[in-house]
Amino acid sequence: ILSICLIFFVLFLVMS
Repeated sequence: ILSICLIFFVLFLVMS
């Protein structure tokens, strides 16, 4: 679960 959140956060930063 934590890895999912981490990936989501990184994805958000990349899309920004």
